[in-house]
Amino acid sequence: MEEESLREENRKAHEEDERFRMTAVKAAGQVRQRMRCATGESDEVIRRKFMLPERYILTLMTVETLGQERMLLDLMAGGRLGADLVLCGRRSFYADMLLRTARDRRLALRTNFIYEYSPEELSAFFRMADGLVYLPRKRGRVQPVVEALYAGIPAVLSDTRRNRLTAGDAARYIACPELDELADTLDAILSDSGLRRQVQGCCLRRVERWKTPDDNLRTRE
Repeated sequence: MEEESLREENRKAHEEDERFRMTAVKAAGQVRQRMRCATGESDEVIRRKFMLPERYILTLMTVETLGQERMLLDLMAGGRLGADLVLCGRRSFYADMLLRTARDRRLALRTNFIYEYSPEELSAFFRMADGLVYLPRKRGRVQPVVEALYAGIPAVLSDTRRNRLTAGDAARYIACPELDELADTLDAILSDSGLRRQVQGCCLRRVERWKTPDDNLRTRE
């Protein structure tokens, strides 16, 4: 009976992993499509449009990541974040509260809240960022992780099965986010050029897994 139960658990886990893999493949296809239309010049146009800083950490204000933004503001207020902060997401009570917090703590000049943008513009935000912080408390979404991999930027992710299935060794993981651990991890990805090159190589190898025969044909052409 135990053996049968174990087989059933393994079967369900395999089916869930396969469904998730297909979600990642779909997300990767969407990112590739946007990348084909992108140029360095178009990215700079977007940088000027949104007044993005030269160096910044990108984070997404979503329901599943409540709390990570406050931690980043705490790091910035304590002089422990060596880059500016760009926060993307829908305008909400929580987003307004974060904006008030940034203003009250005199961090407004180093934070950029962006509420309205196209998928193409969001992809550009990833490409120009120095890193991504995405710490969903539960499952989270695959799209931000895939975007970071295609952009070749270091990502700090919550230590979940889904994140590890998607990013593998191309990301840094935090099991229970604490201020000191997050500060040390971000300091490493911002200041260690060797680590950044290593991550970029891992990202390239990772995204190869999601290429379709059509993508390989375009590459040969």
